[in-house]
Amino acid sequence: MESKTILVIDDDAEYRSLLCDILKEAGYKTMTADNGAQGFDRAVKELPAMILLDVQMPEMDGYETTEAIRGISQLDATPIILVTVQSKVSEVVKGLKLGADDHVTKPFHSNEVLVRIESLFKRGRS
Repeated sequence: MESKTILVIDDDAEYRSLLCDILKEAGYKTMTADNGAQGFDRAVKELPAMILLDVQMPEMDGYETTEAIRGISQLDATPIILVTVQSKVSEVVKGLKLGADDHVTKPFHSNEVLVRIESLFKRGRS
């Protein structure tokens, strides 16, 4: 079976690299973007199986990016996991209301990220 491709959108190069390493070790293919606008364009062109999306970024933040992605019919069911330092309930709820499927707080544990990804894939969201 072909491995699924996950788009990692984060302006922090270290977190982008860390997430890609975790995903590749688990057998996923990755592609990256370093801001929301670039990530949105990449998602529209390449239709990833899932998106891991930082919230605090320049140009388009993660909330704006989530909303834009959900406005594209080919991406409306693509799972989005927000990966952010924000842990306030109001911030988590905001992301979920805009269409994100899950939320992971930085710093994170690799097993938590992988379990959340696998859970969304098992539910048939891709």
